[in-house]
Amino acid sequence: MGLQILPYLDDWLLCSHTQEQAMMEIGQLLSDITHLGLAVNFSKSKLTPIQSVEFIGIILNSRLMKASPSEQRVNSILLLLPRFRGRTRLLFRYFLRLMGLRAAAAAVIPLGLLGPFQRWVNSFHLNPNVHMKKLIKKLLTWAFPRLASVRVMHITGVTNGLADFLSRHKPLSGEWSLNPEVVELIWQCFGSAEVDLFASAMSAQCPLWFSLAERSSPVWQDALAQDWPDLSL
Repeated sequence: MGLQILPYLDDWLLCSHTQEQAMMEIGQLLSDITHLGLAVNFSKSKLTPIQSVEFIGIILNSRLMKASPSEQRVNSILLLLPRFRGRTRLLFRYFLRLMGLRAAAAAVIPLGLLGPFQRWVNSFHLNPNVHMKKLIKKLLTWAFPRLASVRVMHITGVTNGLADFLSRHKPLSGEWSLNPEVVELIWQCFGSAEVDLFASAMSAQCPLWFSLAERSSPVWQDALAQDWPDLSL
């Protein structure tokens, strides 16, 4: 079996099931690294198996199965926050620094990206829709314990045709149909139909159907002008 390693650039975390297995795999890993011609920074490495370790700014505790930001990461955020209090102008690098720190901590902090930074940005009233902000926060609060992740995507109106079809294009007159599940329930109660008298290739529920104008109709066009077949209609 291979080694289970969590790599982040040149930082590697070796995961093992037992202390004995970890000791054996550490030796194997060091041997493989040497064979590849790579150098290990032993002063920054921890080669003794432990169940609570700091890795890329996150404390991972395999005994409690918990993850939390390191003390250094928390202090970095706390030292940066006072720059945003009572200020309307800041250097852009402070924004990038805070956003980076919060994004890195968001993986282990529930709703970590909601907080003082968002409230500070909102104080500029860049978006007047306060109700929408509250709705988004309510949605994220609901989604957190239920969903693995939530992603927001902007789809341009040109490519978002399905969502905007009713408001922009209007449906074709008479072009509608029942949900197939509803049709199935009706047929279970009253028997299945064999011919759809007023339909199209898009809306037909039966294998045989009359169309108002489509020549592809398997029966004929305009059911009101034709003799109906002796089948269930």
